[in-house]
Formats: sequence, structure tokens, C-alpha cells
Amino acid sequence: MRLRLAPLFLLCTSALLAQGISSRPTRNPHIQESIGDLAPLPPFNPSSSPAAAPPANTGIISVSELNIPSLAARELERARRAFDSGDCRSTATHLEKALRIYSDILSARNNLGVCYLQLREYEKAAAEFQSATQLDPRAPAPFINLGIAFTQLLRLPEAEAATRHALSLDPTSSRARFVLGTILLSQHHSPEEAIDLFHRSAMDFPRARTLLARLFIQQGAVEDAAAELRLYLAAPNVPDRSRVQCWLIQLTNATPSSLPTLTSAPASCSL
Repeated sequence: MRLRLAPLFLLCTSALLAQGISSRPTRNPHIQESIGDLAPLPPFNPSSSPAAAPPANTGIISVSELNIPSLAARELERARRAFDSGDCRSTATHLEKALRIYSDILSARNNLGVCYLQLREYEKAAAEFQSATQLDPRAPAPFINLGIAFTQLLRLPEAEAATRHALSLDPTSSRARFVLGTILLSQHHSPEEAIDLFHRSAMDFPRARTLLARLFIQQGAVEDAAAELRLYLAAPNVPDRSRVQCWLIQLTNATPSSLPTLTSAPASCSL
């Protein structure tokens, strides 16, 4: 049987957004997770819409993965097919079976964690990502995903540490910058660092613009906030366009007393 090893699934961060833009509540109001397409690793190849990254059959493969038993390989192939069909529960079931047969499969550990995140089983997700980081401490993706899992568990200092480590492994990663910025925003500290991180990731993650607007409004920099919302609206195919347009209109007409209510899109700006 020819084994096709799937790359590490990288948690799609195109849906990480500020409170007030999200239409779906999560454990942490600043972050929301979803599963994107397979992404090659390394290198990261985020586009303006990371979920649009095409599937790839390359990725980090540890030496142990070259010796995967055929029964485990079959489960990995079944997991890949289930993932392609959008069935994360079945994907997780097949990955669990593969790992019971052969435990040291880096991609399976990370991918199982991604499925657990989609299924909102955050403790399980964190455990799988921690196992993946131990299998290959040089791979940034499991550390980024571990940071997101810890954020959902409200373990924010640990989330920050994991994501900072990912950024140390790949200092050019817009994805790591963006996730770290959302974690700092969640902790309400280091706003200047968060602003820098969002500026440096906004080209690949337009949602960073809405988070920058939030931070600038908190600092009273209304013109800067409005400029970021305009840049967000200028990007192609961005979600929640009508709501952000409404937010921008209300911001440009705001009085000093109403500014504190405009750090996110008002409830009156319906989708």
C-alpha cells in the first residue's frame, strides 16, 4: 500500500476576530476557531484568505513516520478522506485508531488536536498539541494551535508562551503574529505590542484591521481606527462587510461620550 502522509493541519485563523464581530460566542470572546484546508508545513503559505490555501501532500515528516505500520497507514488514509468530506468526528476517530496502532505520528497528533478544537473538546486538543510539540519541537504549527487551545481554556499565560515560542521558531509567521496579538488583546496588556503584531499580520489576515480599530478606539485615536476599518473594507472578499461598514459610519459620527460603546460593531449593526 502506498502511504500518502497528510501534512499537519494548521488551524485556520481567518476566523479569529474581535468581540462584536463574531456571530458565535466562544469560551474566549476574542477568539473563534475553525478548520481550514490542509496547509503545507514548512513553510507557512498564508494568503489574504488562509482558508483558501490549497491542499498539499508535503509537510514535516519525522523519521518515525517513515516506518508507520500498514494498519495505521490505512487509518490515516481514512482520516484524510473523512477530513476532505468535512466530517471531523470521523476524522478524529480514524486518527485515534492510527495512534493506538503507532503513537509517534506527528501529523496525526496535530491533526487530531485540530479536530478536537473543531469539536470544542479543548482539553483533548491541548493534550494532542502538547504531544505533537514533544515529537518535533521544531514544528511551529502545533505550538500555534496549542496557543489557541489554551486560549479557549482561558489559560492565557500558557497560550502566550506557546505562541511566542512558535514565533521564535518562525519569526516570519504572520499567523503566529496574529494569534499572539489576539492573546495579548484577551489579556488586556501590551497594547503597543499587539498593535505592532496586528500591523505586521494584517496583509495576510485582514481581521487584524478590526482588532487594530478596537485598540485605537480604546486609546481615543478615532481617525486611526476609522482608517483601519476602511483598509479592512478595501480588502477583497472580507466577511461581515455590511456590519463593519455600519460600524465605520457610527464611528465617524460618534461623540466623545459614545466612543466607549464603539470598541466593536454595535448591536444595531445587524449582519
